[in-house]
Amino acid sequence: MKEKTKMIAGEHYNPLDPQLIVLRDRASRICHRYNKKFSMKLICAVGCCANW
Repeated sequence: MKEKTKMIAGEHYNPLDPQLIVLRDRASRICHRYNKKFSMKLICAVGCCANW
């Protein structure tokens, strides 16, 4: 059984499995991009309101 399948099923799995490492890295990069984009929108919104 693949480690990802075990993980999803709530069974014991190897967190150092290469497939899981790739998936975690991808998720981390996506979250970082999302948070950066959101924080830039927030900075712009706060900065624009500060001029009023």
